[in-house]
Amino acid sequence: MIDFSVDIDGATVVDAKLQGLQQRVSDFSPAFELIHQSFLQMEKEQFDSEGQGQWASWTDLYDSWRQERGAPGSKIMQWSGQLMRSLTVPGAKGSIVEISSHEAKFGTDLSTADAHPSRRDPSASGKEYGLGWVHQRGYTAKYPYGNPKARSKRVPSRKLIELTDKYKTQWMKIIQAYVTGSSSVFPEHF
Repeated sequence: MIDFSVDIDGATVVDAKLQGLQQRVSDFSPAFELIHQSFLQMEKEQFDSEGQGQWASWTDLYDSWRQERGAPGSKIMQWSGQLMRSLTVPGAKGSIVEISSHEAKFGTDLSTADAHPSRRDPSASGKEYGLGWVHQRGYTAKYPYGNPKARSKRVPSRKLIELTDKYKTQWMKIIQAYVTGSSSVFPEHF
């Protein structure tokens, strides 16, 4: 813990400011809460824009496979909407939000309920991964799924979480406002 002290006649205001600074640097959770709200917006933009227009489109084979199964989603990465909700809606199934005084973790641990090939580690370990992890990195699968005669195909990476310069700057400003004691950003803490 950081301990500040100042001996100046009539320095009550300086002492109070330093005490506030000491409190703020010992617990960043209010700033992390605000960053989490920003994260949800960032992810909403990522899904709405289909990875800012960077997500690879579906192959014709996959598109027909989706249509045969009545896939409701018309946007990439939105078959049922569960993966998107896990990253954009507080408390949604699979949503990861862990905030403490000095760290924050946001993401998804949503998995599939079946033996979807994307869930298997391509190495010999056989470890299973969630949907977010495999789509962030890409994976190899046999298309169409469930067809033992199908050839393996590399499914492209589609980055679900991509921290842009816009959000890096926004998050730094949130932390800066919190540490410096900006009552316009954090009125309830000052």
